[in-house]
Amino acid sequence: MTTTIKNIWTRWKVTIQITNELMAGIPKNKELIKTWLESRKPSDAAFTKRDAAGEVLPTVDELTEQVASDVGANDTKDKDTAQAEEDFSWLGFRKDDERGLWVRGSDMKAHIKDCANILKDLLELKALRSKVADRVYVVEEAIWFGKMDPDGHIEPPVHVMTRMGKRSALKRNDYILRPEISFTLRVLDDDVIDEELLRAIFDYGGTHGFGAERGLGYGRYTLELLEKQEPLATGGVVEQVGEIVERAPAARLGATHQN
Repeated sequence: MTTTIKNIWTRWKVTIQITNELMAGIPKNKELIKTWLESRKPSDAAFTKRDAAGEVLPTVDELTEQVASDVGANDTKDKDTAQAEEDFSWLGFRKDDERGLWVRGSDMKAHIKDCANILKDLLELKALRSKVADRVYVVEEAIWFGKMDPDGHIEPPVHVMTRMGKRSALKRNDYILRPEISFTLRVLDDDVIDEELLRAIFDYGGTHGFGAERGLGYGRYTLELLEKQEPLATGGVVEQVGEIVERAPAARLGATHQN
Protein backbone atom coordinates (compact mmCIF):
# COMPACT_ATOMS: atom_id res chain seq x y z
CA MET A 1 0.00 0.00 0.00
CA THR A 2 1.41 3.38 -1.01
CA THR A 3 0.84 6.33 1.30
CA THR A 4 0.51 9.72 -0.37
CA ILE A 5 2.51 12.31 1.53
CA LYS A 6 1.20 15.84 1.64
CA ASN A 7 3.71 18.45 0.54
CA ILE A 8 4.48 20.13 3.84
CA TRP A 9 6.39 23.08 2.36
CA THR A 10 5.71 26.15 0.29
CA ARG A 11 8.57 27.77 -1.62
CA TRP A 12 8.98 31.50 -2.16
CA LYS A 13 11.36 33.31 -4.49
CA VAL A 14 12.57 36.51 -2.85
CA THR A 15 14.50 39.46 -4.30
CA ILE A 16 15.48 42.50 -2.29
CA GLN A 17 17.18 45.59 -3.71
CA ILE A 18 19.66 47.31 -1.41
CA THR A 19 19.12 51.06 -1.87
CA ASN A 20 22.50 52.25 -0.59
CA GLU A 21 25.70 50.53 0.55
CA LEU A 22 25.68 46.98 1.91
CA MET A 23 28.38 46.93 4.57
CA ALA A 24 30.69 44.03 5.36
CA GLY A 25 30.99 42.97 8.98
CA ILE A 26 33.52 40.14 9.24
CA PRO A 27 36.93 40.96 10.77
CA LYS A 28 39.94 40.38 8.52
CA ASN A 29 42.14 39.50 11.46
CA LYS A 30 42.33 36.01 12.99
CA GLU A 31 42.54 37.19 16.59
CA LEU A 32 39.47 39.36 16.23
CA ILE A 33 37.61 36.66 14.28
CA LYS A 34 38.05 34.26 17.20
CA THR A 35 36.72 36.85 19.67
CA TRP A 36 33.81 37.60 17.31
CA LEU A 37 32.91 33.91 17.03
CA GLU A 38 33.15 33.40 20.79
CA SER A 39 30.52 36.12 21.27
CA ARG A 40 28.18 34.42 18.75
CA LYS A 41 28.48 30.78 19.85
CA PRO A 42 25.34 28.93 21.00
CA SER A 43 24.28 29.06 24.64
CA ASP A 44 24.95 25.98 26.77
CA ALA A 45 21.29 24.94 26.45
CA ALA A 46 21.30 25.38 22.66
CA PHE A 47 24.59 23.49 22.36
CA THR A 48 23.24 20.61 24.44
CA LYS A 49 20.07 20.45 22.32
CA ARG A 50 21.99 20.42 19.03
CA ASP A 51 24.55 17.91 20.36
CA ALA A 52 21.75 15.59 21.51
CA ALA A 53 20.22 15.81 18.03
CA GLY A 54 23.44 14.35 16.63
CA GLU A 55 24.74 17.54 15.06
CA VAL A 56 28.52 17.66 14.73
CA LEU A 57 29.56 21.14 15.87
CA PRO A 58 33.00 22.47 14.89
CA THR A 59 35.22 24.06 17.51
CA VAL A 60 35.78 27.82 17.66
CA ASP A 61 39.35 27.28 16.41
CA GLU A 62 38.06 25.31 13.41
CA LEU A 63 35.49 28.00 12.61
CA THR A 64 38.15 30.68 12.99
CA GLU A 65 40.23 29.02 10.29
CA GLN A 66 37.17 28.66 8.01
CA VAL A 67 36.09 32.29 8.38
CA ALA A 68 39.67 33.55 8.05
CA SER A 69 39.94 31.67 4.75
CA ASP A 70 36.58 33.06 3.57
CA VAL A 71 37.55 36.70 4.08
CA GLY A 72 41.26 36.38 3.27
CA ALA A 73 42.25 37.24 6.83
CA ASN A 74 45.88 37.47 7.82
CA ASP A 75 47.70 36.58 11.01
CA THR A 76 49.20 39.74 12.51
CA LYS A 77 52.06 38.00 14.29
CA ASP A 78 54.47 38.26 11.35
CA LYS A 79 53.47 41.73 10.13
CA ASP A 80 54.75 45.19 10.97
CA THR A 81 52.74 47.23 13.48
CA ALA A 82 51.10 49.65 11.03
CA GLN A 83 49.84 46.90 8.73
CA ALA A 84 48.68 44.81 11.67
CA GLU A 85 46.64 47.70 13.08
CA GLU A 86 45.08 48.32 9.65
CA ASP A 87 44.06 44.66 9.31
CA PHE A 88 42.78 44.61 12.89
CA SER A 89 40.13 47.26 12.12
CA TRP A 90 39.26 46.07 8.59
CA LEU A 91 35.88 44.36 8.04
CA GLY A 92 35.27 42.43 4.83
CA PHE A 93 33.00 39.98 2.99
CA ARG A 94 33.39 36.27 2.46
CA LYS A 95 35.00 35.62 -0.92
CA ASP A 96 35.39 32.59 -3.16
CA ASP A 97 38.25 32.65 -5.68
CA GLU A 98 35.98 31.56 -8.54
CA ARG A 99 32.59 33.14 -7.77
CA GLY A 100 33.48 36.18 -5.73
CA LEU A 101 31.70 37.74 -2.76
CA TRP A 102 28.97 35.91 -0.85
CA VAL A 103 26.95 35.84 2.33
CA ARG A 104 25.63 32.81 4.20
CA GLY A 105 21.99 31.88 3.82
CA SER A 106 21.89 31.56 7.60
CA ASP A 107 22.77 35.26 7.86
CA MET A 108 19.60 36.07 5.94
CA LYS A 109 17.68 33.66 8.20
CA ALA A 110 19.02 35.53 11.24
CA HIS A 111 17.87 38.83 9.72
CA ILE A 112 14.35 37.45 9.18
CA LYS A 113 14.19 36.18 12.78
CA ASP A 114 15.37 39.54 14.16
CA CYS A 115 12.67 41.37 12.22
CA ALA A 116 10.00 38.92 13.40
CA ASN A 117 11.09 39.44 17.00
CA ILE A 118 10.55 43.20 16.74
CA LEU A 119 7.14 42.80 15.07
CA LYS A 120 5.66 40.27 17.52
CA ASP A 121 4.06 42.87 19.80
CA LEU A 122 2.91 45.17 17.01
CA LEU A 123 1.25 42.26 15.18
CA GLU A 124 0.08 40.68 18.46
CA LEU A 125 1.66 37.35 17.56
CA LYS A 126 3.25 35.65 20.55
CA ALA A 127 6.61 33.93 20.14
CA LEU A 128 6.80 35.06 16.50
CA ARG A 129 10.58 34.74 16.42
CA SER A 130 10.38 31.07 17.47
CA LYS A 131 7.59 30.41 14.99
CA VAL A 132 9.69 31.85 12.18
CA ALA A 133 12.81 30.00 13.35
CA ASP A 134 10.98 26.65 13.20
CA ARG A 135 9.09 27.27 9.96
CA VAL A 136 11.11 29.51 7.63
CA TYR A 137 14.37 28.32 6.04
CA VAL A 138 16.66 29.87 3.44
CA VAL A 139 17.35 27.19 0.83
CA GLU A 140 20.68 28.55 -0.38
CA GLU A 141 23.71 27.89 1.81
CA ALA A 142 25.52 30.68 -0.06
CA ILE A 143 23.93 33.81 -1.52
CA TRP A 144 26.21 35.24 -4.20
CA PHE A 145 26.48 38.93 -5.07
CA GLY A 146 27.82 38.44 -8.59
CA LYS A 147 30.88 40.57 -7.85
CA MET A 148 34.49 39.58 -7.38
CA ASP A 149 35.46 42.58 -5.25
CA PRO A 150 33.83 45.26 -3.09
CA ASP A 151 32.93 48.59 -4.68
CA GLY A 152 34.81 50.52 -2.02
CA HIS A 153 35.11 51.14 1.69
CA ILE A 154 34.30 53.71 4.36
CA GLU A 155 36.49 54.61 7.34
CA PRO A 156 34.33 55.89 10.19
CA PRO A 157 36.13 56.96 13.38
CA VAL A 158 35.83 54.69 16.40
CA HIS A 159 36.90 55.08 20.00
CA VAL A 160 38.57 52.09 21.63
CA MET A 161 40.14 51.33 25.01
CA THR A 162 43.63 49.82 24.73
CA ARG A 163 46.36 48.90 27.18
CA MET A 164 47.67 52.45 26.70
CA GLY A 165 44.32 54.06 27.43
CA LYS A 166 41.53 55.45 25.28
CA ARG A 167 42.42 55.93 21.62
CA SER A 168 40.64 57.14 18.51
CA ALA A 169 41.08 55.11 15.34
CA LEU A 170 39.56 54.47 11.94
CA LYS A 171 37.53 51.35 11.20
CA ARG A 172 37.48 50.27 7.57
CA ASN A 173 34.30 48.67 6.23
CA ASP A 174 34.20 47.23 2.71
CA TYR A 175 30.89 47.75 0.92
CA ILE A 176 28.93 46.72 -2.17
CA LEU A 177 26.89 49.48 -3.76
CA ARG A 178 23.17 48.77 -4.24
CA PRO A 179 23.36 44.98 -4.84
CA GLU A 180 20.29 42.95 -5.75
CA ILE A 181 19.98 39.90 -3.51
CA SER A 182 17.90 36.88 -4.53
CA PHE A 183 17.22 33.74 -2.53
CA THR A 184 14.57 31.07 -1.90
CA LEU A 185 12.54 30.48 1.24
CA ARG A 186 11.12 27.12 2.26
CA VAL A 187 8.16 27.76 4.57
CA LEU A 188 6.24 25.12 6.52
CA ASP A 189 2.72 24.96 5.11
CA ASP A 190 0.73 24.94 8.37
CA ASP A 191 -1.03 28.32 7.97
CA VAL A 192 1.17 30.04 10.55
CA ILE A 193 3.50 31.95 8.21
CA ASP A 194 1.61 33.32 5.22
CA GLU A 195 2.37 35.81 2.44
CA GLU A 196 1.01 38.77 4.38
CA LEU A 197 3.30 38.04 7.32
CA LEU A 198 6.33 37.55 5.09
CA ARG A 199 5.65 40.89 3.43
CA ALA A 200 5.36 42.58 6.83
CA ILE A 201 8.71 41.11 7.90
CA PHE A 202 10.49 42.34 4.76
CA ASP A 203 8.69 45.69 4.95
CA TYR A 204 10.13 46.25 8.40
CA GLY A 205 13.46 44.70 7.39
CA GLY A 206 13.86 47.20 4.56
CA THR A 207 14.11 50.02 7.09
CA HIS A 208 15.90 47.98 9.76
CA GLY A 209 18.57 47.11 7.21
CA PHE A 210 20.66 44.04 6.37
CA GLY A 211 24.38 43.67 7.00
CA ALA A 212 26.72 45.70 9.18
CA GLU A 213 26.48 49.35 10.29
CA ARG A 214 22.67 49.35 10.21
CA GLY A 215 22.69 51.95 12.96
CA LEU A 216 24.24 54.38 10.47
CA GLY A 217 21.45 53.70 7.97
CA TYR A 218 23.33 51.30 5.70
CA GLY A 219 21.86 48.11 4.22
CA ARG A 220 18.33 49.42 3.70
CA TYR A 221 16.32 47.75 0.96
CA THR A 222 13.04 47.40 -0.89
CA LEU A 223 11.25 44.11 -1.50
CA GLU A 224 11.20 43.64 -5.27
CA LEU A 225 9.82 40.11 -5.49
CA LEU A 226 7.98 37.70 -3.23
CA GLU A 227 6.58 34.99 -5.47
CA LYS A 228 5.21 31.60 -4.55
CA GLN A 229 6.87 28.78 -6.50
CA GLU A 230 5.58 25.46 -7.70
CA PRO A 231 6.09 22.64 -5.16
CA LEU A 232 8.77 20.03 -5.74
CA ALA A 233 6.38 17.13 -5.23
CA THR A 234 5.73 14.66 -8.05
CA GLY A 235 3.29 11.74 -7.98
CA GLY A 236 2.32 12.45 -4.39
CA VAL A 237 5.87 11.92 -3.13
CA VAL A 238 7.65 14.95 -1.72
CA GLU A 239 11.08 15.37 -3.26
CA GLN A 240 13.08 17.69 -1.01
CA VAL A 241 16.45 15.98 -0.93
CA GLY A 242 16.88 16.40 -4.66
CA GLU A 243 16.39 20.15 -4.58
CA ILE A 244 19.24 22.04 -6.21
CA VAL A 245 20.64 24.71 -3.89
CA GLU A 246 23.52 27.15 -4.01
CA ARG A 247 26.18 25.44 -1.95
CA ALA A 248 28.65 27.30 0.18
CA PRO A 249 32.34 26.80 -0.67
CA ALA A 250 33.81 23.52 0.56
CA ALA A 251 34.12 22.81 4.29
CA ARG A 252 31.71 25.56 5.34
CA LEU A 253 28.74 23.40 6.38
CA GLY A 254 29.59 23.47 10.09
CA ALA A 255 29.19 27.26 10.10
CA THR A 256 25.89 27.49 8.25
CA HIS A 257 23.40 25.77 10.54
CA GLN A 258 20.05 27.54 10.67
CA ASN A 259 17.87 27.49 13.76
